[in-house]
Amino acid sequence: MKKQKTNRLGFRGIMLTAAALFGLGALQVDAQDLKINARPLTPQEIVDYGLTNTTQVSGGNHVVGLGQPVYLELMIDADLIEDGTVVTQAAWSLDAVVDDLDTPIASSAVIANSPLPSAMPTYDSVDRVAYEVLDRAVIVPDVRGTYEISAQALTTNGVLDASFEVVGSVFIGKDSAACLLCHASKHAEYNLTHHSTAFIEQINGEGSSHFQAYCIKCHTTGYDAAPGAVNAGFDDVAAAEGWTFPTELSTNNFDNMPLALQMKANVQCESCHGPAQEHLRTGGDISKISISMSAGNCGQCHDAASHHVKNFEWGNSLHGRTEVDRSGSCTACHTAAGFVDANDPGMNEDGDVIPITATFKEGITCAACHDPHSPGSGVHQVRGIESVTLPNGDVITQGGNGLVCMSCHKSRRDADSYVLGNVSRYFGPHHGPQGDMLAGVNAIEYGQDMPSSKHLSVVEDSCVECHMQETPDGLPEYAAGKVGGHSFMLSYHDGTNAPIHLTETCLSCHGEIEDFDFGGEDYDRDGMVEGVQSEIKGLMEQLALQLPPIGSPEIDKAGLAVEFNTQALKSGLYNYLFVEEDGSHGVHNPKYAAAILRSSIAELLGGIDIDCDGLLDSWEMDNFGNLTSQSGTDDSDGDGLNNITEANLGTDPTLADTDGDGFSDLAEMQGGSNPLDDTSIPDGDMVILTAAEIGYLPKGTNTMVTFQAVDSLSEGSWFDVGSAHT
Repeated sequence: MKKQKTNRLGFRGIMLTAAALFGLGALQVDAQDLKINARPLTPQEIVDYGLTNTTQVSGGNHVVGLGQPVYLELMIDADLIEDGTVVTQAAWSLDAVVDDLDTPIASSAVIANSPLPSAMPTYDSVDRVAYEVLDRAVIVPDVRGTYEISAQALTTNGVLDASFEVVGSVFIGKDSAACLLCHASKHAEYNLTHHSTAFIEQINGEGSSHFQAYCIKCHTTGYDAAPGAVNAGFDDVAAAEGWTFPTELSTNNFDNMPLALQMKANVQCESCHGPAQEHLRTGGDISKISISMSAGNCGQCHDAASHHVKNFEWGNSLHGRTEVDRSGSCTACHTAAGFVDANDPGMNEDGDVIPITATFKEGITCAACHDPHSPGSGVHQVRGIESVTLPNGDVITQGGNGLVCMSCHKSRRDADSYVLGNVSRYFGPHHGPQGDMLAGVNAIEYGQDMPSSKHLSVVEDSCVECHMQETPDGLPEYAAGKVGGHSFMLSYHDGTNAPIHLTETCLSCHGEIEDFDFGGEDYDRDGMVEGVQSEIKGLMEQLALQLPPIGSPEIDKAGLAVEFNTQALKSGLYNYLFVEEDGSHGVHNPKYAAAILRSSIAELLGGIDIDCDGLLDSWEMDNFGNLTSQSGTDDSDGDGLNNITEANLGTDPTLADTDGDGFSDLAEMQGGSNPLDDTSIPDGDMVILTAAEIGYLPKGTNTMVTFQAVDSLSEGSWFDVGSAHT
């Protein structure tokens, strides 16, 4: 059972025993520094890496049917290598094969050389950064039982040990009475999913007219036609019963199949969890069944171009390329297991949460958004999340399946209270406030009722409807899998070819557009209507100029704590980051994005005038109760002074005679008295005129004229300009 292996540096050695090979006195290093991993292998990877067409796929489970492979990887913590640890030798051992009573049993299985090439990375993207693959091997169970595997790595800092169990089992089918005894509720939910009828619909002619015999492997349970893979899977039962693929897809095909074969039809529990007989024989021992949230498990069927590209698209997304090993509160949005625990946890009969037992080392994989056990929302088994609560208490109920996205793509802050605290390099809404932006809430609003665009209310499935739209026919090969679908991207540019923009979803409302920078409104108030993204970028630059370093279009994020030391600066910075981290440059909600940016700019320049009518919004609200009934050039009280002048003077724009002394505000201005003091009245022998009005005085009036100017009507002092003359 011992096997000679090659380590990552090419050094070969034969593992005899731990003592003989590495020495009894070797330093033992934390076992977590070395691990054995079961790697998935998808149909597309077999093609892409030039493996033979007899290579068997794998879901990456440690529980497999007899005759099915487990592709083993010996992995070392990458930090050790970076810190200078050198691996000089690695070796594997199959230590024992035991039955369900832990009694040793005979087996011909060996740990053999893996067919996977060294150029193939490990499957889960987090592991690609956190670990380095030292060596690969493969084992194919040949008898039912548990295969106890160990591995050691000799390093310059000591010996690393790792152990792993592989379970060889056979398929029993979901309708087994033993399964129903414990999993009746899951069984009932599962029967409502498309997986539960994946074979029935096709064989009865209710699905694709192109359904052929070679499709069966992904529409049934336990199908593996490889020699030696005899494990009571669909192909084994079909052979035993003499069933062959029908010549015609018709209604009664499934009913005419042998009952034993019907038991292995469709995509059942064991398709994802592995064969369950050993799990059953050990009284439900969870170590004898696989629980995986790896996308590779789904990739057994969903990663085979050109018609099954879900995994390929997902692999091009940021979800599929995450490389950061998360822990703590971060797991809720950066790992599949954490997401399910936080947003759609399982419950027992008493209503208590049942935590996920799958690893938290996988990113946002298929099982985060799709419920494998129930129909969820009713569309593609998307999890049925009905509402999302934002940190400020607002609850979003619109958005359909996009609520699954908004469960994570939302701010982590209550903006108003957050900006009262200190600024650090982590300052901001936390990287993805798309839900807040779509709803038009939870930025710094300065006490105003901010306008908001209608995307959330008129696009039924919000995020999903746009970001997961089907790609059009004729998409260039260089963009295949890079836009739409599970790539979640709407645009792609490889730097050489013409950029691709998926605008089909926009057509019904916005008409024919070539990209997402289409026009609509002069949001930055520069007198030109540009594309919405250009408008918002223009506003962001205007705001950046008012943030430290003042006058620069680039924000000094390194000096946040020192330079952003006023409430106005912190509020402006938060809104800038809110729009920046939303990432759409206004497309999600152009009105709201523009309004909060303009408000921040105005506050930093002295006051907010969101409608750009020359009047501070706070003054309009105090005097008129709204921002729309009056503009700066209007004269609301008909006293001859427009609203801008009244705002500068401090007079009441709703009263022609603010101080009630019998003289209108205009008369007092022209007569030289104070319109805010009822004891100050105009001098009958003196009148104040504007410079323009003086030009209309009749000649020969023997009038003494003095020109005066003032820097500010509300705060400045008048001063003579030149000398008096007639």
